[in-house]
Amino acid sequence: MKITRNGTGSVRVGNETISVGPVTCEEGTEVELKYLGERDLENMDVSYAICLSQDAIDTKEYSEYLDQIIDILTPDGTPHVGSITYVRLTDIDSDGVGHATAGESELIVGPTTADIDDFVQVEVITDTHAKILDKGLWGDEYETRFWILSGQIDKLPIAVEEEYTTAVAEFDDETRICYVKNIPIRVAECDAKLGQKLDVEITGFEAGAAIGEVIEVYDEVVRTNNPGHWARMQWLRDAGFDDPPLRTVAADFIGLPEEYLPSDTERLQTALIGEAIRLCLADKAEDSTETYPRAHVTGIHHWITHKLAAIVGDSDDEDDDWFREVLDEGDGPTLTFQGDIIKLSQGYYASGPTRVIPVSEGTNILVSGLPSEYFVKKGLDVELRGLSRAIVDATKADLQAHDIRIQSQEAYVGQSVSEYNRAYLLDFIKGSELSEWQAGDDWEAFVGSRGFGMAWGEDPLEITIGNDLRVSLWREPIEYGMDEYHLRVIEDSEVAGLRVPRGQFKAFSLVIEAVGEIPRTVEILETPDKDAVQLASSFSPPRAQYRWLAAIGADFRGFENNRIHWIIPQQPLTPSKPSLSGCRSKFATNAHLPQIHEINQRSIRTS
Repeated sequence: MKITRNGTGSVRVGNETISVGPVTCEEGTEVELKYLGERDLENMDVSYAICLSQDAIDTKEYSEYLDQIIDILTPDGTPHVGSITYVRLTDIDSDGVGHATAGESELIVGPTTADIDDFVQVEVITDTHAKILDKGLWGDEYETRFWILSGQIDKLPIAVEEEYTTAVAEFDDETRICYVKNIPIRVAECDAKLGQKLDVEITGFEAGAAIGEVIEVYDEVVRTNNPGHWARMQWLRDAGFDDPPLRTVAADFIGLPEEYLPSDTERLQTALIGEAIRLCLADKAEDSTETYPRAHVTGIHHWITHKLAAIVGDSDDEDDDWFREVLDEGDGPTLTFQGDIIKLSQGYYASGPTRVIPVSEGTNILVSGLPSEYFVKKGLDVELRGLSRAIVDATKADLQAHDIRIQSQEAYVGQSVSEYNRAYLLDFIKGSELSEWQAGDDWEAFVGSRGFGMAWGEDPLEITIGNDLRVSLWREPIEYGMDEYHLRVIEDSEVAGLRVPRGQFKAFSLVIEAVGEIPRTVEILETPDKDAVQLASSFSPPRAQYRWLAAIGADFRGFENNRIHWIIPQQPLTPSKPSLSGCRSKFATNAHLPQIHEINQRSIRTS
């Protein structure tokens, strides 16, 4: 940041200088900004941004500056039709439609992913409607819905007094809703059932939807041709996850044969939610002009819940937020944890890059933000087990022919170490440069596991390795950021320190416990379902193992009898099917950390 003599900050982006306002920091300081927009002042374009770094501003002084900026950016009076200006959102209704004030007028700006109090640049279309210019802030089906809201009916692919054949796709209380070319048609005074075919005549448009009158109801249940994702998702409504037709509906929607879908209804539900999120990002990417398309969580949430709430409940329910459970906050696998979706800053998400991780001959775990139908259209066979997916019956040449990157298991889970044990810990210390031990007063020592987690305190769990080398693990709390971890090494009364890579601190804690004769255990148990086994762990595995469990389709089953449990399906990611009759294998960590490498041989590789 550059700072003038009067204390005004600015930053340079390309050839554009953006004014930040009065700041108290030093020149060159990195700050977080929120871009507001550009205004033509006295024949000169000036760009503005708000400084979000509180330590770089005087709160009172900056508040006064913001009041001035608001006056500059927003119009003084009612903007005329055709003008381009900035407005501040004052409300977003239950349908995700934004409302703003401009002078003495209220403008409807259409469905948006922006938040209340955000500034958006708009083009005024009518005295009461303005179109958002930034496509990144467009909500679901923005242009179609905005055309209806603003009365631009001539731009729609359907017309008043025209008849269309469709089918009931959803209900709003007693009102039936059909879709034609992705446009919702509300039909009253009709007793047709879900999926029932009917002819409707368009009589008008209201509140973002067409109004239709029923001409004829047919005694057949159908799915209309090419309804688009918006409408296709509605075929799942009221089907019920216990109804046999659901697998047919899900297979039709996802684009996979029924035998390639999860047999368990809960896993099928998870698979549908995950696929819907992938489809949402693909849908929004088609309308994006960004080099790397992204979508805001508000827009994704609206897109998904509009289509799935009737089946799995309201995702705003704090006790059952299935949307965030699948996206990024669940105890089990999530799309961001697997790498299908990338979490960006300020509430944005993007599709993750496509790659496969070979598991066995012809079977490859698929990690990608693209929907399954993308790969099916290429002639590849995709199998789903919950959130995870696999491309099966595909050779390396098949994958390369479709430009699909092949990634090693070690690279995917982010761990190149084949085995953590006493020897590795000793080699790690001997091969590193030790520094003077400088523990702060707030540092805490690892004292051993408590339940499934790690306990910290004053008295460290200290082990001896090598020739009288005493080692303990310590945590350094970081106020703004992730905690740091260190090994304290004592040899011949000399105390030294060594920073531990963040991704390895849990592995080192397990090594310390094992050497300290506090081994943790992993059990592989048979289940009534001969096509699956149960994995029971007395500890919370490191991130690398968690990610591999998620990738192979392990179903997290919670905590019971002092163990964390997963159910691991044996197909399709396992090439062989050894008998587990009477099997109850127990693996103690002893002086090492269990490494989950090959579930296909029904074992956890340890040594």
